[in-house]
Amino acid sequence: MTTPLIDGALDKLRTLLRDPAIKVGDRLPPETYLSRQIQVSRPVLRKALDILKAEGVLESRRGSGTYLREKATEETAFIDPPTTIADLVKCLQFRMIIEGGAARQAALVRSDEDVEKIHAAMELYAKSGVDGEEQMDRDIEFHRLIVAAAHNHYLDFTFNMLKPHILVAMRLGRQMRTVAFDWRHAERVAKEHAGIFTAIKDNAPDEAEAAVLKHLSAGIERLIGK
Repeated sequence: MTTPLIDGALDKLRTLLRDPAIKVGDRLPPETYLSRQIQVSRPVLRKALDILKAEGVLESRRGSGTYLREKATEETAFIDPPTTIADLVKCLQFRMIIEGGAARQAALVRSDEDVEKIHAAMELYAKSGVDGEEQMDRDIEFHRLIVAAAHNHYLDFTFNMLKPHILVAMRLGRQMRTVAFDWRHAERVAKEHAGIFTAIKDNAPDEAEAAVLKHLSAGIERLIGK
């Protein structure tokens, strides 16, 4: 949960990070300087910075400081990023609506090149470790390619616009879930991915949609500890 003070600090930081003079890879000023610049206490600043790190906008480098990982934009400013279990469940429910239909369409119109790309992404995820940014990046890339295989630019736009929120949900989900994400869970996710891929490859729209819905429903169950 956030507070008005933290929300205010987030707004000021996002405005600061949209400055064209600040480039991806730049190191942020020290906390003492930043807290004076945006006129908040250091504890409030740290909480706001932690949220931006969870969103993937910032990253910490041990012994070096905090760096800009990707530019903050206005694209997702209309909706707050997820911060609670209820938010994460709603995010997954949203994905079921969008990605289930996208998988159905992908099974009907996908190209051979789409199949190759989805298969490669599936294999990369299966080779990932249990934790870390790399695995989450590979996970969301697998899903992005399924949406792309539907060949509908409205679906592409919707998914890409909310991709930062989906990544936040993935990160927070790992922190909040009551059951640790271990190798058993990673293997289960990989099998679910394989089921989605097979249905799309086989031009089976009903099966593709059902596989995505089953996969994302399982994500909700993993989140709440089932």
